[in-house]
Amino acid sequence: MRLSLSVAAKSNSFSKAIRRIRPKFESLFSEFEAMKLVNPIHEAILLGITDSMGSDELEVVPNKDGFFQVICGFDVQTELSLADDGELEARLFKKIQNTVELCPFSQPDKVVILDLLHSWSSRELRGSCEA
Repeated sequence: MRLSLSVAAKSNSFSKAIRRIRPKFESLFSEFEAMKLVNPIHEAILLGITDSMGSDELEVVPNKDGFFQVICGFDVQTELSLADDGELEARLFKKIQNTVELCPFSQPDKVVILDLLHSWSSRELRGSCEA
């Protein structure tokens, strides 16, 4: 199963900030794709992030093509005022984690996936983030 991240930005600074930190997540995307699921239900999880919605807004987008699709907001005023990329990475990870938790995985698969998220965040993130 793939985990894919896309950005729909109004603000050039938001787009640049996400492009700057995105490479940090490539290992997570690779590990996610390498996972063996007991009951695969989707081909991919598609996460779109946007600065057109508030930070607490999240919408599951109906998708009949075998994907679990979510769009969630980033509050540009708050999130981009952060001087530390580590904290921005932690906030993006939390959005990824929330999206993955919404996907209706079977219990055995959910345990493996949440373990992967926790393990990855413990190894890779500098910011304050609890998986």
